[in-house]
Amino acid sequence: MTVILGARNNSATDPARFIQTKKLLTTVLSKQTPIKIAKQSRIAGASEGRVPDGKQQTTRLVNQKTTWVWVPKGVTRQQIKGKYVKQPKKITAPEKKGKQVATANLVYDHHFMKYLNTFSKTVNLVTSKSIQKANPFVLIWRALTRLF
Repeated sequence: MTVILGARNNSATDPARFIQTKKLLTTVLSKQTPIKIAKQSRIAGASEGRVPDGKQQTTRLVNQKTTWVWVPKGVTRQQIKGKYVKQPKKITAPEKKGKQVATANLVYDHHFMKYLNTFSKTVNLVTSKSIQKANPFVLIWRALTRLF
């Protein structure tokens, strides 16, 4: 759906609005391209969370759902980075796979993305696998090593 302001409108059958819509779409599609950020994919710059009491002390964060973004032609998926809006402080173990722990904006070259199929300015980041709690002896050892 497009809204064209300022196009002549001499009659109900005047094609001016359709001509201007075609020019607008041609311009957008010649300079921009959509890129798919797949569900469960890592986003550079926002792909790890700390789990101090887990078996592993870090966990991989992935995109919760598929998102489409519009970028200038020539920008690749690898150039798209994440910038935390709500950074994960600590993830407490145990935790199930798919738990939302952070949100991030998508950026490229310090420019924020334009979204397709969503009005949200952020993507939700979730844990990529279940996190198990470390045994008490490991937790005590970690506490002692932090002291020295």
